[in-house]
Amino acid sequence: MFQEWLAKRRKRIEAQEFAKLAGEALARLGQLMEKYPGSFLDETWLPLPKDSMKGILKASIATAKTGTSREVFEVGWLMLANFQPGIGDTPISMPAFPARLADVTPEFKKALDDWQVVSNRVQAESEHCMAEMRAFTATLG
Repeated sequence: MFQEWLAKRRKRIEAQEFAKLAGEALARLGQLMEKYPGSFLDETWLPLPKDSMKGILKASIATAKTGTSREVFEVGWLMLANFQPGIGDTPISMPAFPARLADVTPEFKKALDDWQVVSNRVQAESEHCMAEMRAFTATLG
């Protein structure tokens, strides 16, 4: 009897700890998305590994109380693609185009090329995330 009670207590504590950790991780993801909209960031900036973040987002989608909440978590899942390995300490954003074609510099061309390389990776991962998310949400009904 005591062992059964102890096992239930452990599960409850684990669930509480998971909920706290998940809340903190989602809050940090939201902060990064707000601070760097449309930018590509190094995956090490995520509060947890990408697969763990995806697991938290799945649980959040499955237990969302409103359609709006669910949509926020779905966007978060898709935004995970913006976190890529090897970006480093400085986020990559699309460079601002010069007002005149004559003002295009070699630095601008390099920045645009660098952005395009990462953008292609992000797009491929985004498509994979979208398919994965649709398959998951289809199981929820």
